[in-house]
Amino acid sequence: MNMLACPNLLDLDSLQARFNQEIEALLPREEDVQFFEEHGWYVSPQVIPEELLDLALIGCDRFYRGERDGDLPHMDRFANWQPQDGNVLRNNEFVARQIKEFQALTYSPIVAGTAARLSRSKAMRLLEEQIIYKPGPVTDWTGTVGWHTDLAYCSYCTSDKILTAWIPLVDCDETMGAVTYFDGSHQWEEFRDLKQFQQTDLDSLETRLSEAGRPIHKVTMNLKRGQMSFHHGWTIHGSSPNRSDRPRIVMAIHFQPDGNAFQPVPNPKGGLFHHYLDPFCRKLPNGYPDYQDSSVYPLLWSE
Repeated sequence: MNMLACPNLLDLDSLQARFNQEIEALLPREEDVQFFEEHGWYVSPQVIPEELLDLALIGCDRFYRGERDGDLPHMDRFANWQPQDGNVLRNNEFVARQIKEFQALTYSPIVAGTAARLSRSKAMRLLEEQIIYKPGPVTDWTGTVGWHTDLAYCSYCTSDKILTAWIPLVDCDETMGAVTYFDGSHQWEEFRDLKQFQQTDLDSLETRLSEAGRPIHKVTMNLKRGQMSFHHGWTIHGSSPNRSDRPRIVMAIHFQPDGNAFQPVPNPKGGLFHHYLDPFCRKLPNGYPDYQDSSVYPLLWSE
């Protein structure tokens, strides 16, 4: 068994086939795509089946209890909250490769199909997936996600069509620290290399934006269970702490269009920037990782 492939608990083909007939009608329309291209974000109707969300919550319970269906090597090389870290923001990556119940939502065609339509891509592959859990209520800045762009952390990708699905597993509003987007910020080239994920200061960026003459219009994703938001890889986003009495639990799924490839970008610490999964996929003749390797970066949607 591929050490990166979690054994299936579910008959995913059968599960997805039950939804496939209705998927086309649920995908974004042309006006939705144009909105995404102008604003850098999109909110779907309630299109995620309850069944997939319930399974993901079961996966969360198992994951946080320490259960695993598959193991990953070098787990200190990616975000991987552990109980000893305390009651803080829990950020765990590559969870569908470790817990079976996360797979149905991660591989769902309605999610990947929406990503493909919004980016006008013929095919869409998984890049990575993560569960982000915010404890609540907190009285300090615990759980803050600082302003950043996803592509700033993916400089090794050639495509500028990387995009992310943000899927709350529970009803989520601004009191819970829902994700907030700077409207239209995917077009602000001077702010593309924004890497402040772990910073709690959410105000200083607005000063910089004002000085640069950028219009400030922040949009917070108040979503019902079954909805999802998508954001462009260059869209500036972050979130405040969870002030409610309920935990905020979200799955984030990062997608790459089928034409994405590795590009060498020097890391100031030495070597090249690369994705955690790169060492485990097949190599191209030039030695670079092949992002078309479906055993590591599965194809989730194709027109």
